[in-house]
This record gives sequence, structure tokens and C-alpha cells, in this order.
Amino acid sequence: MNTSQEKRSYPRKSCFLPVNYATADRAYQEFIQDVSTSGAFIETRHLLSVGQKIAMTFSLPSSQKNIKINGSIARTTSQGLGIEFMVQDAAQKEFINSKIANI
Repeated sequence: MNTSQEKRSYPRKSCFLPVNYATADRAYQEFIQDVSTSGAFIETRHLLSVGQKIAMTFSLPSSQKNIKINGSIARTTSQGLGIEFMVQDAAQKEFINSKIANI
């Protein structure tokens, strides 16, 4: 049986983390339902478009430092938004990888 989770390059970890995110014209406060080193799924009823850019801030239980990262909406469902992280550099990628590995 092939499911979308089996096809993922980066495994998702279930969580319930508060997240602040913003588009060019509005800010939101929601919850991350699952996260991986490449992205996250935000539970929301707000309708945003695939390809739309967002800026996110959230923290992980394994870190006292907030993660601030840009993302792009990769998919939408009736439950929320699939976000692909837009990693700025190798240091940010390593930080995210190390923190998510410890969830």
C-alpha cells in the first residue's frame, strides 16, 4: 500500500506546537500538527493559496530558541496547510535538523 507518508523523503513527527505565521497582509496564530526537517502541517481553516509565501515562528520542546523560518504553501486540505520550509543557509538547516531529530 502506497500512502503519501510512505513516499515522503523526510519523516513527519506528530506534535502540537503553537505557531505564529504571517502572509504579506495578515498574521495568524495556529498549531503545527506535524513537522519534519523539510516542512510542517499547520492546522487551520484559513484559506491560503498553494505557492503563497509565509514567515513562521515556533519553538520546539527540545529547544529554548525560537525557530524563525520562511516557507511556501505546498498543499492545502480542509484541515490545514502543508508548508515547505525555505531554508536560508546550511547553519539554519543544521539547526532545524538537530532540533527536530530530538522531538
